[in-house]
Amino acid sequence: MDLKKFYPQRNPWSHKGNFGYVLIVAGSRIYSGSPVLNALGALRAGADLTMIVSCLRAAD
Repeated sequence: MDLKKFYPQRNPWSHKGNFGYVLIVAGSRIYSGSPVLNALGALRAGADLTMIVSCLRAAD
């Protein structure tokens, strides 16, 4: 299946926010890697700006 026809060509002059924001509220003292993996997945899927809201341990 050719997925290029479902995704339009990105404008080279676009900036952060033209292709979506993702806010991730996740993580704990024990599971601090989950928010990072979610953010990387969102960026790989095409989001422009990804923000993580988490406890201090997961933010380090």
